[in-house]
Amino acid sequence: MTKLRNLHRVIAMILAAFVAAHLGNHVLIFAGADWHIRGMDALRIVYRNPVVEPILIAGFAVQIVIGLRLLWQRGWPQRFWPRLQVLSGGVLALFLIQHISATLLARATIDTNIYFAAAVVSRAPYVWYFAPYYTLGVAALFAHIAVLLHRHPKRRPWAWPVLAAGLTLGVALVAAMMAIDLPPAYDAHIGDGLL
Repeated sequence: MTKLRNLHRVIAMILAAFVAAHLGNHVLIFAGADWHIRGMDALRIVYRNPVVEPILIAGFAVQIVIGLRLLWQRGWPQRFWPRLQVLSGGVLALFLIQHISATLLARATIDTNIYFAAAVVSRAPYVWYFAPYYTLGVAALFAHIAVLLHRHPKRRPWAWPVLAAGLTLGVALVAAMMAIDLPPAYDAHIGDGLL
């Protein structure tokens, strides 16, 4: 189990650069959808590269499998922080499986930019699933980081603020996406039930 845990950490550190850039790009939504799309277009040159993208997808797939295996082997812990690690890891695994597969599948019919994400939080019934889905996805990422911080005495004071920041950012991003005016193609796309 130690080897798997170490591999899980190494892969997480490799994927962290992409996750930080991706989440940082989402933060640009607070300046407007145009800023977000400009940032995404610049990042896509790197992460949609035919060499880089399959490596990223494989990295996430391996990370999910290892994480679920560790979760299964560990069982249900008794204390708060270990429980948070199990719960946040499970939520992250489910979020990534759906997020990556939905994005890859939708590309055939529409650009999966911020309007794609905003479409599902702009109209019922989709909003009832996708607003909590996006909020919990971001919160789970920060919760997983908070657990790591809590393990180290010198970093422990940062655990609760990081946990709160994740939930706050998740809610704020969803609220910002809800405020976006959808271009007609995305409004029609969700109206056709294709999202």
